Amino acid sequence: MTLILAAHGTRRPGGVAMIGDLAAQVSTLLDRTVQIAFVDVLGPTPSEVLSDANGPAIVVPAFLSRGYHVRTDLPAQVAAGRHPNVVVTPALGPSREIVRTVADQLVGSGCVAVIR
Repeated sequence: MTLILAAHGTRRPGGVAMIGDLAAQVSTLLDRTVQIAFVDVLGPTPSEVLSDANGPAIVVPAFLSRGYHVRTDLPAQVAAGRHPNVVVTPALGPSREIVRTVADQLVGSGCVAVIR
């Protein structure tokens, strides 16, 4: 099974490294390789990664909103990859876990008190 984290893409080396680190951490957690694809700016694109994939593939859109890239660009890239067995999960946000992470960051800054 091929696992793919599909992100926006950036020319900033730090942004590319951050996505690589995220994929590496997920790879460690799942004990399987998570590949990276970029919908815009640089490659490899999801279609390129999918065209090389063997067996089923799962694509996770690493986007906080379900905007144009998630609704239009990513489906077009998946179709262009011509992979016969691919599942695209919902975009990451706004999931309960991300909401919790944002709240934790705000509380951790010391500027926001926990209100329940």
